[in-house]
Amino acid sequence: MRHRTFVAITPPREIKKKLAGVIEQLKKLNLPVKTTAAGNIHLTLKFLDSLSKEEIELVDGKLKELFVEEKKLILKLDSIKLFPSNKNAKVISANLADNLNLIRLEHKIRKSLEEFKFLPKENRRFHSHITLARIIKPISEDNSKKIVNILISGSWQAESIELRESDLSGKIPHYSTLASYRFKE
Repeated sequence: MRHRTFVAITPPREIKKKLAGVIEQLKKLNLPVKTTAAGNIHLTLKFLDSLSKEEIELVDGKLKELFVEEKKLILKLDSIKLFPSNKNAKVISANLADNLNLIRLEHKIRKSLEEFKFLPKENRRFHSHITLARIIKPISEDNSKKIVNILISGSWQAESIELRESDLSGKIPHYSTLASYRFKE
């Protein structure tokens, strides 16, 4: 059996609550979108694809090694954005403020996992965001402006990183944590 896996940071309850509030604002606009369930809100650092149990164990071992010395991160919500652009939007996201430590961490994860040829190679530049909704049909310019004018703020200290699995077989994606790696105090 194969498991759709990724490495992520899960925000604490109070940040999820703020983001759920933004999702509710999006729903009131009656947009052609599929919103993220509040319990599924996360920041993906690396998508790993569909892995076997043995491959997951190899990745888990490498991530355990990697996080022995990693220090906690302070992450800050910055703005609501349309991705990849306002005119060709596919995703509505909460962007995080530029954070060199987060970029360094993502790079470290990507580089350390490159030895595993079963993982997909990532050629895109890392974009720190939390997906709030996926756009099903194009949205109007007026609605695009309303979306990017939604205000968001908040920051948190990331305590850990998780190796997670997503099950997309139901109506709503279901995420479960396979392993958690706590940052050093």
